[in-house]
Amino acid sequence: MTKNAYRHDRREMSFYLNEIAKLDSVLANAPYDGLTSVDIEMLVDRAEEFSRHLGAAYMQADREEARLEDGGKVRLPTVFTDLWRRYVTYWRETHGTVIPYEAQQVNMEILSGANPAFITYGGFNIPAIRLISEHGTPRQKEALLPKLKTLDWDACFCVTEPKAGSDVSMVTSCATPDGSGLHLVTGEKIFISAGMHEMTDNTVYIVLARSNARSAGTYQMTCLLVPKYWPEEDGTFTPNNVTCAKIEKKMGLKACANAHLLFGAEGPTRAFALGDRVNIGLLQLQSVMQEARMGTGLFALGMASSAYLHALDFARKRVQGRSFMRSFDMKAPHCHIIEHPDVQRMLLEMQGLVEGSRGLIGKLTGNLSAAASARAAGDTELAARHAQMAQLYTPIVKAYVSDQAWRVAELSMQVHGGVGYCADLPIEQYARDIRILSIWEGTNYIQAQDLVRDKLGFGRKSRNLAYFVEDYNAFLLEGDDEPSLAREFAACATALEAIVRTMEYIASVSAGDTPEAIGQYCTRILHMFGTSVVAQVLLRAAVIAGKRLKEPDLSSGDVTFYEGKIASARFFVHNLLPAVVRDSSVILDNSSFITMHHGIVAPTHAADEAGVYAL
Repeated sequence: MTKNAYRHDRREMSFYLNEIAKLDSVLANAPYDGLTSVDIEMLVDRAEEFSRHLGAAYMQADREEARLEDGGKVRLPTVFTDLWRRYVTYWRETHGTVIPYEAQQVNMEILSGANPAFITYGGFNIPAIRLISEHGTPRQKEALLPKLKTLDWDACFCVTEPKAGSDVSMVTSCATPDGSGLHLVTGEKIFISAGMHEMTDNTVYIVLARSNARSAGTYQMTCLLVPKYWPEEDGTFTPNNVTCAKIEKKMGLKACANAHLLFGAEGPTRAFALGDRVNIGLLQLQSVMQEARMGTGLFALGMASSAYLHALDFARKRVQGRSFMRSFDMKAPHCHIIEHPDVQRMLLEMQGLVEGSRGLIGKLTGNLSAAASARAAGDTELAARHAQMAQLYTPIVKAYVSDQAWRVAELSMQVHGGVGYCADLPIEQYARDIRILSIWEGTNYIQAQDLVRDKLGFGRKSRNLAYFVEDYNAFLLEGDDEPSLAREFAACATALEAIVRTMEYIASVSAGDTPEAIGQYCTRILHMFGTSVVAQVLLRAAVIAGKRLKEPDLSSGDVTFYEGKIASARFFVHNLLPAVVRDSSVILDNSSFITMHHGIVAPTHAADEAGVYAL
């Protein structure tokens, strides 16, 4: 077998599940009380086992990539044939049981980190199953769900069009009733992940289209279910005229077939309107979009974690230079580069961003599990609160984690030096594959705008902001348990004060003369929230570590592990958390809002065919 490119730290994942997420407490309540921690460990074991095959195919699949051949067929990397067979077996053995979101998080981190391009195939099945189960008609459920649940069929999400990227209101694909209760869909969709292949018997496209070609805006959008092969009443399947015009040539995720799809170009393309309802497509897709954005964060974390662990391993083995204090002593022995202070700085930053991002995603998954348990207990008020907090964390997870994964890839490459830039190691591939994550499933600015405008209501009497502050203040009380971390807890309190002060200012700006200034601040604000939460989860881990280090008879490995938690938290709080106060001061400075000169912004100011800008 080809060498496995993927690295993960099972000890770290167990720490997250058992000591940060407190999995035993989650499993004590419905709907998860039929499971034990042993069951969860077995599921993680299966993901870990399958990841060895995924990781072994990671670099080869990138080199072969997905290609469009004559006749409109898409050729995938040869290693995917065996991988898909193994994946179907894995899927059928591990799906069907209701497990906590925190456990799903760990499994998905492992799989997407091992081979993100492959995991896009079938990656939309779970959201599609939930979507159809919640909104579909009995006929739609009977026709589509059985095969989706077994992975005999897969599903794809189709929204983006040539003129409709982040702006969904510019979608022009159209669904026309055919008089039989079905719709005929026409139009094109681009950049559709895993959009055309033959590993499954059928693909169900979840397509957003207009129910009236003359309509505008987002209110007359319909969610369509479009099988690639239409299920006839006699049990046969007919090609449904979904064709592939192009497979994109990309910087990364090359083994993922990002397809340019045409609907209705070569004949009628039949579709179900989800639930036989029109004009409510975006409302129906809200939960799907939340899952997709959480999934983006997990893709980012999985690759970033592997990139960090590669760097850590390399730094322990690579001998280069002499220690800083003896750098001018020609008789001093050469040392491993992990002994150099700047390499340690980079490794500590990567460690904090990776482990902190895992905890940040855990704030989202933890609230989802808590909401499910509250609903099972009949506590609708508590369930609503946790659901709202999950909504709050969703854009932060998507944008912050994908941005920091890019930073981790950059640092990992720097630690590796020249070899990290070369294709013999997976580091440069991680960088290429990670880069798209700040763009897809809603650009990171869209996430920042969603956070400030929709989730926080510009800070104007925001219930979500109140919940966030209440949760963070409860965490700050934990500092009483570990006096040695008093300075770090004080720094977190200062960061929270900066967030509250900033949101009060945003509330006043939104009602003032220059509300457009908020548009320049949204990304900074999202990063303020993300950095503060990462500091929170790292410091919580440090408190747990401090308690464990007081226990007798800890192994030397456990001592090293828990001491590392305290060092990581301290480094992050004193080196990266100050950015929150800095960003707040920038936003509160009225002179920081500066726009480009209108002459540059004007569409007429463009380069000519030779690429020259006129003066």
